[in-house]
Amino acid sequence: MANDINGKPNRFEPNIREFEERDRTNPPPPDAALFTGSSSIRLWDSLEEDFAPLSVINRGFGGAQFSDVIHFLDRIVVPYRPRVVVIYAGSHDLRRADGGPPAVLRMFDAFRTAVHDALPETKVCYVSMKPSIKKWETIGMDREANRLVEEYCASTPLTTYIDIWTPMVREGSPPPARYFKPDRNHPSREGYRLWASVIRPYIE
Repeated sequence: MANDINGKPNRFEPNIREFEERDRTNPPPPDAALFTGSSSIRLWDSLEEDFAPLSVINRGFGGAQFSDVIHFLDRIVVPYRPRVVVIYAGSHDLRRADGGPPAVLRMFDAFRTAVHDALPETKVCYVSMKPSIKKWETIGMDREANRLVEEYCASTPLTTYIDIWTPMVREGSPPPARYFKPDRNHPSREGYRLWASVIRPYIE
């Protein structure tokens, strides 16, 4: 997009240029499912393996907020013309000084609108915020943001809410530590396997 809606510098420009250079030497597949968002997507190193034989593209970067993804939409989403966009974002928006659950909903609506303005037939999937053990003291905010986005998706065409929260807490709340890396926040290999099993039906 032309302007950074938060008025911040392009702190992720090196990451985006790396994607573009990679595309020049190894063009991604057409009609793929494109995953984008913050570090929980960026660190998903087994994405292609977990979704084989489906075509997937990983364009997660840093600790991206929705505003960062929107800012780079014309470079990391639109050129691929994906059949579905899967986004995991919101935790960083949620915990900004001017954030909170309504801010997450507002930013997801801005993201969804931007995608459909450029790609009106592309499906947009929002992966719910995870029940992070590290953020458990304030996890009620995540739960409320998920609720708001789920309601929004239910009434918005070509927009789907994917609940990874419920399966992660099926054995207990907070969820088992085995679903997380030692930082107790980012998914472990087992955590990503669980995510893939939940997300796959929505992109097949």
